[in-house]
Amino acid sequence: MRNGLLYLITLIFPVLLQAQTPTGVSAEGFRTTVFLQWDEYQGFDAVGVNIYRTQQSQNYGAPSRQVGNYPNYTDYNLQPNTIYYYKVSFFDGAGNESPLSNEVLVSTNNLDYLKVANLDLLIPIYLGSMTPTGPQEFM
Repeated sequence: MRNGLLYLITLIFPVLLQAQTPTGVSAEGFRTTVFLQWDEYQGFDAVGVNIYRTQQSQNYGAPSRQVGNYPNYTDYNLQPNTIYYYKVSFFDGAGNESPLSNEVLVSTNNLDYLKVANLDLLIPIYLGSMTPTGPQEFM
């Protein structure tokens, strides 16, 4: 009965979902990926998150991605050295969508590295031969 009652409340009071705009949205860019995170939805039963992405500020079409109700998302297969804009919204089982979050701007870069915690570890990626160019000595 809980789901039926919740659905009925959603039909009568769709404003409840709209009151929860996603907050704490942030993004970090890497070479061909962007990591997004936001504050978890509190209260109403959101079943998913819409991810909106564009390369022109405020020019958003349909959501780029729909993911489960998780507080983060990694966007893959992006172009290096490119600026992307993102907004996030929540939606419920009846299809009601919250207002969009504030826009976040992020740029992918041209660095080949992995960021772990607060340490930057440089990991070179070899695209050609790995043949040494001269004698190697290890002590």
